Amino acid sequence: MAKKKATGKTVKNRAKSDAEERFVDNLVIRGEAVKKTGGNQKLPPGATHWIVENKDEKAIKVKRGRFSLI
Repeated sequence: MAKKKATGKTVKNRAKSDAEERFVDNLVIRGEAVKKTGGNQKLPPGATHWIVENKDEKAIKVKRGRFSLI
C-alpha cells in the first residue's frame, strides 16, 4: 500500500505524475511534440505528438499523432 503525503496524493501517483511530466518535457526538447496551427495540418518530419493543452507553460498535455520507426 502506498504512503500518503499531506497533500492527499499517494507517493505512487506523484511518481507517475513526475514521470509523465519528464516524458512530455523530453518530447518537447527533442522536437517530437508540436503545436497544431491549422485544421488539416500534418505532423512535420520527426514529430510524433501534438501539443493539445498548454495552460500555464508548466502543464503541457500531448496526444500521439503517429509512431516513430527510428
